[in-house]
Amino acid sequence: MIATNSSALPLEQVVAAIVSVLPLRFDTLENRPVYAALFTLFRTQPQSLMPHIDHLLQAFAYVLLDASNESDTTSETKAELQALVEHLKTEIPDKVAAAGFQ
Repeated sequence: MIATNSSALPLEQVVAAIVSVLPLRFDTLENRPVYAALFTLFRTQPQSLMPHIDHLLQAFAYVLLDASNESDTTSETKAELQALVEHLKTEIPDKVAAAGFQ
């Protein structure tokens, strides 16, 4: 629904609910669709995610920087997540560095 018609959603509440459960630790099969929705929002409505950026960066670090979580999501999702982190380094470098990204 986020990808197809986010204007029909109470987006602020939906984003807060999604972000509050990240990183997904128990039902990791859901990582792919959850991150796909976040990628869509970063491309189309990044302002909706900025209030949650610190928590999102911690979730991204959990997926990308902790080797024990290597199998939690697909290599495609990780690649897109890494590209997003690289982009965020240009926008908010201090916050990205504070999350543990070099």
